[in-house]
Amino acid sequence: MRINILTIQHPYKRGFNDFYPILKWRKEFKLEGINFSFCSSFESVNLDSDIVIIDHRYLSSIGDRTEKDRTEIIEKIESIKKACKVILFDRGDGTGSRCFWLTSYVDLHLKKQLLKERSRYTGRDMTACYMKWIPEQIIKDVFREDNSYVGCPQDQLHKLHVAWNIGNVDYRTFPFSRYYPTSFIPNFISSGPKILKPSNHRKIAVSYRGDLHPEPHYNYQRSRVIAILKKLKANNSSIIVGGKISKSEYIKESQNSKVMISPYGWGEICFRDFEAFIYGCLLIKPDMSHLETFPNLFLPNETYLPIDWNIIDLEESLDHVLSKYTEYINIAQYAQDRFVSYINSFEIFHNKIKEIIFAINK
Repeated sequence: MRINILTIQHPYKRGFNDFYPILKWRKEFKLEGINFSFCSSFESVNLDSDIVIIDHRYLSSIGDRTEKDRTEIIEKIESIKKACKVILFDRGDGTGSRCFWLTSYVDLHLKKQLLKERSRYTGRDMTACYMKWIPEQIIKDVFREDNSYVGCPQDQLHKLHVAWNIGNVDYRTFPFSRYYPTSFIPNFISSGPKILKPSNHRKIAVSYRGDLHPEPHYNYQRSRVIAILKKLKANNSSIIVGGKISKSEYIKESQNSKVMISPYGWGEICFRDFEAFIYGCLLIKPDMSHLETFPNLFLPNETYLPIDWNIIDLEESLDHVLSKYTEYINIAQYAQDRFVSYINSFEIFHNKIKEIIFAINK
């Protein structure tokens, strides 16, 4: 099985790489008869492949908003489909998608996370699926002039399939990793991030480092979290809330925090979620029961503590957690154990790839 991936991401560029697990387990996949290769343009796609995976951000990079752009992209994809199966990997941050205009022309449409209620994807109204947790009027105001969004055709919903989320990216840290990528560093040097066990002997009660953004839908939960934490911080100096700090400072701060708050931003899932698991923090996060994802590390009251989408119960939850923190350490520990078992298992990720291959050939 030969799989060619068309993407603007590259293992030697900085930043987290969504295809890191494929790079990490490349030799193991080869032994299983699955060979991955990468290309960076339509012109360099390997038509001898069995499957071509197209990163939707590549399409954005060449232009995919106008009717002319989309017609040209569809023509190129149809040309590839004469030789190979084609998968669209929609790497967007949220459960919504701006790529449904392309679903009919590919064999499978992958998302990092999908709404359980698939029927919400069929409407043309952005409020129907793009950011379900935000009041509809905010979304209508933000997207009122956006005519590029189309819903998924009803007869194409079966093509929507869960891929893998950012829990699978490279969380390892090395000297100068701020400037150089880590994904090309082989597993025998370091196979995973340094894990720190949860502890009741931490000086920081609660931490949240998160920026705001001019877009109101991005700020909706974050601004509420910041307001509540600032209020609580007035009487509790062990609460940290603020914007960006250096990576090294952030790691030290996280390692010394009992609780980490992670509201939604561009989407539901955030790097902060998995950093909480790595550093042994109890994750408090708006409820995630509306979506499907892989790995599914969001089990309410088992791996994280869910709160209301409107953040109205955050203060009450924190009061209870901080007064009885020892009762919640088992949640942080179980979340960490599940995270470690997922990221260190080739078999688990291999099964996900086999599942995708089966789905495209069904």
